[in-house]
Amino acid sequence: MLKPYDVEQAAAESSSQPSPMPKQHRTPRKPRVKKLFVLDTNVLMHDPTSLFRFDEHDLYLPIATLEELDSHKRGLSDVSRNARQVSRFLDEIVSGTSEDIKQGLALKTRDGQQSKGRLYLQTEAINGNLPTTLAAGKNDNQILAVVRFLQEREPEREVVLVSKDINMRIKARALGLAAEDYFNDKVLEDADLLYTGVRALPKNFWDTHGRDVESWKKEGHTYYRVRGPLVSKLHVNEFVFDESGATLEGEGVVELSAQCIHAPIHRITGTRVVMHTHQTWAVALNMLKDNRLLPASQTAAFFHGHVAYDDTYEGTADFIEEGERLARLIGDKHVLFMKNHGVLVVGETVAQAYRRLYKLERVCRAQVLAMGTGKPLEVLSDAIVAQVQAPPENDRHSRAERERLYFEAMMRVLDRELPGYAD
Repeated sequence: MLKPYDVEQAAAESSSQPSPMPKQHRTPRKPRVKKLFVLDTNVLMHDPTSLFRFDEHDLYLPIATLEELDSHKRGLSDVSRNARQVSRFLDEIVSGTSEDIKQGLALKTRDGQQSKGRLYLQTEAINGNLPTTLAAGKNDNQILAVVRFLQEREPEREVVLVSKDINMRIKARALGLAAEDYFNDKVLEDADLLYTGVRALPKNFWDTHGRDVESWKKEGHTYYRVRGPLVSKLHVNEFVFDESGATLEGEGVVELSAQCIHAPIHRITGTRVVMHTHQTWAVALNMLKDNRLLPASQTAAFFHGHVAYDDTYEGTADFIEEGERLARLIGDKHVLFMKNHGVLVVGETVAQAYRRLYKLERVCRAQVLAMGTGKPLEVLSDAIVAQVQAPPENDRHSRAERERLYFEAMMRVLDRELPGYAD
């Protein structure tokens, strides 16, 4: 068994001598304020994936932008093709959530990752009090009015018009509105629109395609020849996967929780890695009536705002609908607390998910031990939590690099303490 606690304890003992250097106090970093970018139609028609290119910042689409986009969908030009692609993206975003549009919709990047920004659509009539010399019925002026309105409504953050039209940007600046051009002309970015090579088979696939199925083995692999309505849509070398629980190759049967918990979460959230455990300290915290993880330490602060809670335990998860329910609960969070059950973490790499799971167990352990003293916990303020979560500008390692190095270090510990574990 891997014993990370022993590793950390040994490291702490080896560095028990106090440092002669005086402690230096650094100036707290101010949390970054999300900008609100208002997109002109020409940006979307220039790059349909611009919806996913603004990192943690929020986007706003005026009605005028949507109407102009709709008017360009017909035709065979690149502009028309891009307009149709934007419409498909927007349909996926809107139809793929039950969130209130007025509160903004979470933006999921094309590779399945969850971005930190939100998409807002204009849902009310807006009068931005523009000069009377600007015609109110013109689309450009309607968009400028929206920017002016948002600027007045949200003075605490920067509202920026993004447009490829130089005259539009000039007019915006003349009105005292922030405006920027959009630059994203890398050819490789078009890969986001390419065929993914992956297809989830429908639940009734074998009912509709298994009647005349043929199978045979060759060089250690099992081959299938199927006929049915989906065949004409499949591509050569396409990777298909099945959530029905059928064993398509090899010995044994599919583990039930993998089918009913992991598979639906992969499918619905788009995450690459799902880890679900019943680890001791996390389960202990989830046995409490109040099982909320509190930002009462630096490590716990990193989890604040990224934990979803399932407060309804109704027995073992032995049906697909339970996994779908859990997937909707976790949403864009990294961690799911499952009361009376365990915990679940997601990530884009094994290293990322493992580090989250390991750190989570350490944090749960610390909170349960602290609560056992019977004394009140000192919970960090929202401002301090934001400062902890904001990456320092002079950080030498990215989050992904830290996750990789951490995982590789833990594997070295395992290789040293339990050689031959993989045999």
